[in-house]
Amino acid sequence: MFDQTCRNLLTFCSFRSRIHCFLPVFAGERRVFGAPIGDYQLTRWKLARMAMLIQASRQLSYEAAAALDKHDQAGQFQASLVKLFA
Repeated sequence: MFDQTCRNLLTFCSFRSRIHCFLPVFAGERRVFGAPIGDYQLTRWKLARMAMLIQASRQLSYEAAAALDKHDQAGQFQASLVKLFA
């Protein structure tokens, strides 16, 4: 069971990372009011916040996976926290 939980958590983080790789390109190409949306401060802030959340989710996933791998009692709890956070 813990193998499947770890795999699901890391797959989700990987999926979010792949999507985030394409967002800066999209922000540079998509134009609103004659300017790329990437030129707007709020768009840059949102992209930076997404990157931060992805990194935090990945780190929490690694911690949960390590705890589950060691058969630690807190592993399932940490996995639940990752699901809630991500």
